[in-house]
Amino acid sequence: MAKKKTDDLSWIHRQAGMAIQFEYQDNPHVYSFELDYTTILGQVPEQEVWIVECDLTVTDYAAQGEYWWPPEEYLAVYKQENGTPFSRHATDEEIALFVAESEGPDATR
Repeated sequence: MAKKKTDDLSWIHRQAGMAIQFEYQDNPHVYSFELDYTTILGQVPEQEVWIVECDLTVTDYAAQGEYWWPPEEYLAVYKQENGTPFSRHATDEEIALFVAESEGPDATR
């Protein structure tokens, strides 16, 4: 049996991807969306918590595919005590550890 590498972080991408897709799938205002990619920005110091940027392309019922926009979502991903992966929206403080203020979730492009 092959040994699993201890530095394998694929579970972080998987958890973030599933969580954000469920969130957008359940959003009544979203007509369609695509998860383009996830990026692990880094690990919160002295914690087993990773901050993940999720880049999506979204359209709503008013636009119905005529106009798409690229929201960025930031999730905090970690394992619960029983080892089950878990995610939540990252706090502003957690995001600020890895994203410059001019690049943050509310920055204009």
